[in-house]
Amino acid sequence: RARFVDEARIQANLVHRNVLSVRDILELPGTTAIVMDLLRGLSLKQYFKRAGLPLSTRRVLELFIAVTDGLDAAHTSGIVHRDLKPSNIFLHSDGDRVVPKIMDFGVAKHQWIELTEQNTATGTVLGTPHYMAPEQYDDASTVDRQADIFSLGVMLFEATTGRVPFDGRRPASMMASVLTRPVPKPSGIQMDYPLQLEEVILRCLEKDPMDRYRNAAALREALLEVAEAEGREEIPCDEVPVPELEALGI
Repeated sequence: RARFVDEARIQANLVHRNVLSVRDILELPGTTAIVMDLLRGLSLKQYFKRAGLPLSTRRVLELFIAVTDGLDAAHTSGIVHRDLKPSNIFLHSDGDRVVPKIMDFGVAKHQWIELTEQNTATGTVLGTPHYMAPEQYDDASTVDRQADIFSLGVMLFEATTGRVPFDGRRPASMMASVLTRPVPKPSGIQMDYPLQLEEVILRCLEKDPMDRYRNAAALREALLEVAEAEGREEIPCDEVPVPELEALGI
């Protein structure tokens, strides 16, 4: 319950078009409830499965420019998500637009809000193995926004290649893969993407947090530069004009 309430408190302090909004916390007899916006559509994970990977360069840029905009709002508010993955990004249908929204802040930490002690004890490992930054395997209580940048890099890698950069059947082998193996180049798997986009992905996936983008705003700017170089300056910053997604269930 404490973690549940923490999640509500964190999201209630974050208002952005690309983040799922929390409207209220209800303390009812025997239960606690979070009142959130009603979303219609499907998760990015479901979209990956239905649309098939890899995605086009344009679709990758449309989706992730919007996601980085929401993440920038979170980081600016002092929030580190710590569990970014495709199932925690929701593609909400809003008329003829699709608005990506970050959700599920259940293991997030806030720089300025005092959370319950059990949220992140020292030495705790939190996150989803395939999307966790190397430093998260050591101590989740000390990670900062660069861990979220790594997780976004994994999603970008997956969207452009159809696979995650690191894999392992067991937690120990997964950890060894993330900590010790070099990041494969997306161009070695798929050759249809601009080199500049590959450079963005590889920088997100640097093992040393200091070598990654300093924040989501810097990553968003890098993606916008890719869009401009590709002649796609018209890509919106917070939504995706993709009416063809109706065929996928949105």
